Amino acid sequence: MQDLFKIIRCSSCGRKLESWWHCLDCICNLCDACKKRPRRLPRQHKATHQAVPFSRPTKLSLREVRDELLSSLEAFEKKLYRQKGVPTFFDNHFKYLVRNAVTDNGTLNRKFFEDHRSKSPATQLRELLYLRKMGRFVDYFTRRALSGRAISDSAIIMSQGTWDCLEWRGRLLFKSAFDIAIYQTLLDELMPETIVELGSGDGGSAIWLRDTIKNPNTKVYSLDIVPPQIEYPNVEFMKADCRDLGAVLKGDMLALWPHPWLVILDVHVNVEGMLTYFDSHLQKGDYIVVEDSASKEKETNIARFLLNRRTQYLVDTRLTDLLGHNVTCSPDTIFKRVL
Repeated sequence: MQDLFKIIRCSSCGRKLESWWHCLDCICNLCDACKKRPRRLPRQHKATHQAVPFSRPTKLSLREVRDELLSSLEAFEKKLYRQKGVPTFFDNHFKYLVRNAVTDNGTLNRKFFEDHRSKSPATQLRELLYLRKMGRFVDYFTRRALSGRAISDSAIIMSQGTWDCLEWRGRLLFKSAFDIAIYQTLLDELMPETIVELGSGDGGSAIWLRDTIKNPNTKVYSLDIVPPQIEYPNVEFMKADCRDLGAVLKGDMLALWPHPWLVILDVHVNVEGMLTYFDSHLQKGDYIVVEDSASKEKETNIARFLLNRRTQYLVDTRLTDLLGHNVTCSPDTIFKRVL
């Protein structure tokens, strides 16, 4: 598990920061002083830094650990009941952490929490409780102040397959093993009436989505500049340029598509433009997922889109953290429209 509470330094002067500004033009972290004086201005840079404020998360105090642990243990017992008493790997690990964190008389083991190493059991427990305390739906920029993923980059890199790509019905799937589980969970809960996929690939993912959804009426629209030539029930492959979605997805046509929607952006250009386009058509309760969002280009465009929409779109951490903190190809970018 990665250290959520790592020290951030100003990219300009190097000082340690408790709170900082992240410039969307420079793509760097800045202290208050350096934010006022740009070092060098890229061509697209504004007159001043286009910056978003962040604050480093604060570790839970022992009192907060105790309160959150009591709440978590109650939820843990309910989870085990739903599982008919059969524990998962994580359940066994959580029980191990709790056994070490709590003494025989029910108080916190202070000696256990004195171990502050980044991968120590005490740090793991603090981080798990901190993420849970944040709640399910969280502001994107609050999440971006946290660091990394719970697994290595190499595990993500190999999760779509190594020498062979994952397939579905003889078509390349281009979904990670982690995201397959996450999408199954999302589809079961949301039961979307309409799925819009930007980026068809070989067509395997659109067909898999249609096969996985339990709602027989759900229609999948998969758009690509070179769509695969496939006919499949309730899946429509459409030719479209993501730089001009309005040329194909007319407003009067979209008005006929029933909600809730699940929109998946699996393309690497015009991300902000596509988010802005769908913003005018999405309704409360719809989901929009930006895949492969860890690239700096995508992070910046997502942040620009959300600057004035922070309360409209929240990160669904039940999904991003279903298999561990950001163990997905959509770290912090599985959004539910809540307003």
